[in-house]
Amino acid sequence: MYSVAPSDQYPRYVSVASGKVRYMLTRSRTGPPLSGTPVGQLLVQMVASARVQVEITSSLAASADFTASARFLIRQDSLRVASRGWLDETVRADHLSNGRPPGHLIM
Repeated sequence: MYSVAPSDQYPRYVSVASGKVRYMLTRSRTGPPLSGTPVGQLLVQMVASARVQVEITSSLAASADFTASARFLIRQDSLRVASRGWLDETVRADHLSNGRPPGHLIM
């Protein structure tokens, strides 16, 4: 489990206009972060109002960028499904029509 630095941008305020946002990751548990040095970064870029590119990297370099391992997530409410949260884009919308919860839900 990881936590982000208190000085990092609050996720609620990330928008398409924000561009690529970096969150410094430290080891954590439920509750406040554990003391320690950063162990990596979470790179996030909202590319559309319901689509976000994300990647966790062990690099601490400010120049770290997305690689082919980055994932794209789509907001579920944009797919008109009952549950809320973000869904891995690799799960196709037609798989959601069977009424079963998706296997790649990210809250």
